[in-house]
Amino acid sequence: MMGVLKEERIKQGLRQKNLAKMVGCSQQLISKAEQGIPISVIYAKKIAEVLGMDWKDIYE
Repeated sequence: MMGVLKEERIKQGLRQKNLAKMVGCSQQLISKAEQGIPISVIYAKKIAEVLGMDWKDIYE
């Protein structure tokens, strides 16, 4: 399953490394989020803000 986070990142033409830099986190954290591994609410909200998504779609 390609999650909504990965799908949106690719749709916007971003690599994990680019998104991580924009969010202020590591590429590994983006990878974990895309794999469905729980991340903090704070980072879920930051990622969502950068991608223009609802943070709850990332945090689920």
